[in-house]
Amino acid sequence: MPWKPDIPPPEVVEAAFPRDAFDGAAAALDRVLWLSLPEERQDTLLQRGGEVESLLEEVIAIWNRIGDDRIAAIEARRDNYELTDKLGLTHYVLGDGSHPDLEEIWHRELAAEIQLRVDYKSLFVFGDLLVAAYIPMSEPVWDAPASIRHHDGTTAFIKSVQTLRSATQLPALPQPFGSYMDVLLDLLVSTDRLLGFYRDKFIVHLPPDMLSAGAGGSIAIPLDFHVQHAPRREVAEAELRRLRLAHISRVTRSWFAKQARLKPVFNLYFSSRYHPDLYLDVRFLLHARAIETYDYRRRRKPGNRTLVQRIADVVDQCKTVYKRIIGPTAAERDAFIEAVKVSRNYYTHYNPRLEKKAARGSALLLLLVQLQAIIEMSLLRQLGFPARAINEIFKCVGRFDEIEHFKALVAEETAEGG
Repeated sequence: MPWKPDIPPPEVVEAAFPRDAFDGAAAALDRVLWLSLPEERQDTLLQRGGEVESLLEEVIAIWNRIGDDRIAAIEARRDNYELTDKLGLTHYVLGDGSHPDLEEIWHRELAAEIQLRVDYKSLFVFGDLLVAAYIPMSEPVWDAPASIRHHDGTTAFIKSVQTLRSATQLPALPQPFGSYMDVLLDLLVSTDRLLGFYRDKFIVHLPPDMLSAGAGGSIAIPLDFHVQHAPRREVAEAELRRLRLAHISRVTRSWFAKQARLKPVFNLYFSSRYHPDLYLDVRFLLHARAIETYDYRRRRKPGNRTLVQRIADVVDQCKTVYKRIIGPTAAERDAFIEAVKVSRNYYTHYNPRLEKKAARGSALLLLLVQLQAIIEMSLLRQLGFPARAINEIFKCVGRFDEIEHFKALVAEETAEGG
């Protein structure tokens, strides 16, 4: 018999998840809001504290969803073991229809793991906003010098404190601000370093096996993400923070309201993102399916539309952005849609008549990166971001630069090929 882990009873699994992890933060915030300050400073504290309280409630809701997702994945794994024992199976194949009950369990576990990743990403995004919101809330309490930057994000605040501390011509930080920083600054630095690796994208990167029910992975920073995106973090942070805060209430509501309807899109998109070891043509097909599924799921009456029609309608949602992704002319738009259609048909059926027309190598990689950007653009639109904000986000995170890099690579290879 194959080895199987000893999964505790459901009540033990539930009890093991610390749903009270943020109780201390909620209690501490409540005490802060009851501080006795001069009237003007008190009003400022209460106003900004209300924003922090809302963000904390959202983080707590995400945290509890993470627990629900994790428990659902574990319970699906338990059901799998119990059913294989009942059927006396030691080796079996999924996908051929011979074990529909096991396939249902497998899909349930996979869905829970994907949802867990999505919610874990949400925790980083909204956790970042929460930490940053505490700083302006604290401004009327700790009486900081005028040079301290409270409203430009956590990194800017930390740097302004460090600059003031290192200025040899100045004495120690004035009180009570200095005492607060003696306790909090190192904690803020370590927290900001962790969140900073995830701040530059709304779609953040986590190791593929980190949250699987049977995995042993842990949080790590992928090397390519560190090299490509970390240097831009400080430059882009203020703009990204402004964009997020400008739309955060609408985004939060939309994120949770639309997850169920768009769940298949997330599944397809993240299946490729979390499995970079998949063959390039498979990743391309997952993105092409995600575009089709997104167009279908966003409509009340989806109808029988062709792939070309669906791609055209999706990209036309946000013309100012898609022109940076695909190209500014109608001919470039039509050529992109045709390339996606032909390549999708070829890699689905491997029709020899389409082989020479299908994209391959760097051309296929360019299509993949463009489809990824279109999916991200579409999801940001669904979350309530206007076209101008999406354009700024893509500029800040280097998405357009990435696309131009691959376009140049394809052009160079085409020129070399004659």
